[in-house]
Amino acid sequence: MNLPDYPVPNLDVTLQEVSRVLQLTLSPDLYPEFKNVLDQQRELLQEAQQNLATRLADQENWVTHQFKKSLLSCDDPLPTSTALPVVLPPSKAKKSTQLERAAALLWAAAKLYCEPLLLEGDVPMERTQQSEVFAASRIPGRTQDQIMVYPDSLHAIITCVGGVFPVDILWRPSTGGPLTARPVIDIYNQLAQVMDEPSAGKQNDPSAICNLSALDRKTWAGIREQILGKGGEAAESLGLMECAVLTLCLEDQNAPSDVADILNLVRLGGGDSPCLRYYDKVVNLVVFKDGTAGMLYEHSALDGMVAVLVTERVYNLSETADLKLVQTAPENVNGSVTSNHFNSVSPTSLTFPLQGLNIPKSSPDVKTAHPVLTFDLPSYPDVFSTIRGHRGLYDAWINFSLQLSLRQTLGESAASHILVTPTHMRHYKHGRCDPTYSSTMNSQSTRVSSKTLKVVMVSPSYLRYFGGSADYLSCFAQVVGEQELWAVHLALHPQASLLSVARKRYAHLSASEGEISVDSNIPWGVDSLVTLVYLDGKYSLKTCNSRFLSNDGKLVKENTNATSFTLELKSGKLAFKDCEGKYLTPIGPTGTLRSGRCSKPGKDELFDLEESHPQVVFQAVNKRFVSVKQGVSISANQDAETDMETFQMEIDKENKKAMFRTNGGSYWTLVTHAEIQSTATEV
Repeated sequence: MNLPDYPVPNLDVTLQEVSRVLQLTLSPDLYPEFKNVLDQQRELLQEAQQNLATRLADQENWVTHQFKKSLLSCDDPLPTSTALPVVLPPSKAKKSTQLERAAALLWAAAKLYCEPLLLEGDVPMERTQQSEVFAASRIPGRTQDQIMVYPDSLHAIITCVGGVFPVDILWRPSTGGPLTARPVIDIYNQLAQVMDEPSAGKQNDPSAICNLSALDRKTWAGIREQILGKGGEAAESLGLMECAVLTLCLEDQNAPSDVADILNLVRLGGGDSPCLRYYDKVVNLVVFKDGTAGMLYEHSALDGMVAVLVTERVYNLSETADLKLVQTAPENVNGSVTSNHFNSVSPTSLTFPLQGLNIPKSSPDVKTAHPVLTFDLPSYPDVFSTIRGHRGLYDAWINFSLQLSLRQTLGESAASHILVTPTHMRHYKHGRCDPTYSSTMNSQSTRVSSKTLKVVMVSPSYLRYFGGSADYLSCFAQVVGEQELWAVHLALHPQASLLSVARKRYAHLSASEGEISVDSNIPWGVDSLVTLVYLDGKYSLKTCNSRFLSNDGKLVKENTNATSFTLELKSGKLAFKDCEGKYLTPIGPTGTLRSGRCSKPGKDELFDLEESHPQVVFQAVNKRFVSVKQGVSISANQDAETDMETFQMEIDKENKKAMFRTNGGSYWTLVTHAEIQSTATEV
């Protein structure tokens, strides 16, 4: 699905928003003067609007281009201009060490890089920015920086007191094949070897190169040109840093207790430790000695919204990393553990001989001049549910809450801080947002949750969203929130037959009862019934022996995350996506149903759900079962129930009469000599 083009804002809406903001910021005597000048210059403004529309005609997503160009042209140092710090929630793992947390986060980032659909499913909402998150760097330029992407990168850069180290986090199992994340234990072993190194000397001091990336951009661009022109080890080391997937900063200190202080340290580093942030890299992972972790993003490559999505997914994936082997395996001398997966080369510290270069002194501590302020805003669900549909009231409440929080944080000096919230910052195009006009029909699209299939219902006349809670439902919301997302629940009897679109075969419980096979010509007997269990927006597939299908193809007793699938609709067909973003597909000659390798459904991953007809047996007065075992004749001559004695009853909804079908696909029919035989091939 192609995203719609980004239209030129309407002049009236733009001026209305400008007037609203200036009315809040200008003094009472200046605002009338502004309005008077605005009326006088109306024709000139309309002419400028027309010129803008003409110049931007047929330009797709022009706002993102201009916004990105402005950021990349900014000469200010990145730590105080475009660095976005985020603090991750604590790990749920008990006694997670710094190296364990770092290895899990690196593995998660590598997995997300290899499988980008894990971020937002099949919704092409953030693909443009997401493609510049990993294996990307902001390269300094004399007039304008540029974002460079390195698709062949396999390593991350580790910065610590021991130096700067390249560590492999990806590998390619086959030549020309797709990338995959290395096992957590392999990444952990490399980190353990890195941390076993002594403190860095002058030639491999991490702060030498990291401090350069914190300079103003023109100065750093000039120094970088000198390094590349001189060549040698420094140029080679810089090249390895620029093309890395991301940077991991292993701090030699514990994180402070206050969130604001943690954010400042994630962004700037601090204390007695050297600067470990490589600001040119779009993503810096930061892990403190006590396991506290954060992420630092480059804003010119992505918006805060995308940063939040990436952070959430990296954190959730890291919590699924299997650290048991790391925690139970015997340690070697250097703290690494035995692994049979890879024979990793010991990471070697990069060197930066920068003698002879004209390098200015490091800038003074910017923490005091540019502090990060935080404060808690309590959530009151009843209040939110009442006012969230009223855009103006909601914005006013948020503004009041922020002003009050600033007052409590800064005291009397808060009077100099005026908060202005644009009223229509809800239109996204490749992640960038438009602050000056409300949504149009061109900007509407169905939003799908990455966790469960959910849809949005919008009024085409008023462009308002339908939602609410309990007994309060309305179509008034201007922004999509959780209350405007609706889960899809199939209007179908929960017991159905599952038909593979590609194989044209039905799923059934295998003879061993250990798996589901997709190799039946027709769905016959209870073995071919699949019960769809709906829970929390996801579906589980339950067999007739009361077991659930797991994504590895096994049938288990308990319904877990591995047995829960997101239902996706593709051209009227169904696909089942598991918790790892893979899809159910029949595999092998017997069509064992399990998750395959695809992270995007093709024909092999599509299924039809068919309504299951009742299947019955008939017992005659002689206590024997009616059967077709003897051929086409229908006779009551069998003592046991098998497929030959089981018949499918298909009811015509119009005349309420029934047809009886055999397991061979033929129907009962009355022949000329008043006998019933199973010879009819159609009704």
